[in-house]
Amino acid sequence: MVIRSYTAESVATALKRVRQEMGGAAVVLKTRMLECAGGVKQYEVTACLDKATVQQANTVLSNASPTSTPETAATDKTTRREASVPPAMASSLSGGLETRLAVIEAQLEQLLQARQLDRVSMPYEHGPAMTVAAAMQAADVPDHCVADFFEGVRKDQASSPVDFETIRQRLIERLTFVIDSKVEFKKGDRILVAGPAGAGKTSVIGRLAARLTCQKHLPVKLVSLDTHKVGAIEELASYADLLGVDDYSMPTTPDSKLAVDRNKVVLIDTCALPRDQNRLVELKAHIESLEPTYRLMVFSALMRSSDVESYAREMAWLKPTHLVFTMIDLTRRLGSLLAAASASGLKIAMITNSSGGDGAMIAAGPTVLADVILGREEGRG
Repeated sequence: MVIRSYTAESVATALKRVRQEMGGAAVVLKTRMLECAGGVKQYEVTACLDKATVQQANTVLSNASPTSTPETAATDKTTRREASVPPAMASSLSGGLETRLAVIEAQLEQLLQARQLDRVSMPYEHGPAMTVAAAMQAADVPDHCVADFFEGVRKDQASSPVDFETIRQRLIERLTFVIDSKVEFKKGDRILVAGPAGAGKTSVIGRLAARLTCQKHLPVKLVSLDTHKVGAIEELASYADLLGVDDYSMPTTPDSKLAVDRNKVVLIDTCALPRDQNRLVELKAHIESLEPTYRLMVFSALMRSSDVESYAREMAWLKPTHLVFTMIDLTRRLGSLLAAASASGLKIAMITNSSGGDGAMIAAGPTVLADVILGREEGRG
């Protein structure tokens, strides 16, 4: 093990010397400012290199400054002594340093968690609350959602300590509140599916159609408003062929009579929300002419929470009734579910796995989702 201090006019310059001589594996032990003659400030960076090669040790020691400060000279002397100690003693010294570094890393982690908790107005939370808050933030739950969640926990548990299981149960209750697993469709319903590009809207249409025809034995009709995406209509037609149901592509002129069928469940696919205002006006006219009874807003679970919140606000004009999340099996960062529910005020009707999965469309299970958000491996069935 080699330890040496580097002095320079700035920390950045000293660190550059550390990297040049010790390489990227060097560990910075401390940094401090020195007052030199004439009031000139110097900065000292002390670094160590565990398991240094002979060449690295020679390079570091040969470049030691002969005009170093007394403390630096002492450090260099210690470095030379440690470089020549017997292997057994060197191992003992290395073990002691590793222990100290582990303690420093643990303290830094606590400071980082405290900083994260401070962002969500939880500067004095410790123990289970800190652990859960850190897990929720790692799962991409927005800071304001974390703060609101723990504010509710503190109000309900003001007179008693809060353990991990209590907080977990509160998260399950919160997810239960934002999930509507009892949504049922019937003949005459017109179900609009909308969302950002790549969210999996057409896949949701296909899976929902399969569920309604094969499990519920309901007649289904498929309608597409997407006349811009290449292959969109063909993809929907392929679902119709597989399921043996009617399909219809919406013409450029809105006409509610073409899609309304009181004897069937009509599933309406839409294009990604256009930025062009003329196309957006046209899409809105088509949607309103169909008078949807359900308006499902679809998001991929792979989207960042901040993007989901932005889209949910932008799509308020759609007057959505429920949320749907796709690709739930491809990520453990499920904070976007809580973000969407918070931003839209809607409940989650269903979730789906990726298109390469088993094709299931299932009701969202709050216990499983809570355990995934908390990083519990057993929650990932």
